[in-house]
Amino acid sequence: MRILEELFPEFTQKLDEIDQLCSEKRVID
Repeated sequence: MRILEELFPEFTQKLDEIDQLCSEKRVID
């Protein structure tokens, strides 16, 4: 994962956004 963060900072940002969305959905469910 470290390598990904270095190579694709934007990619990890997206992952963070998706992760947030998922946790929000879990709270709703």
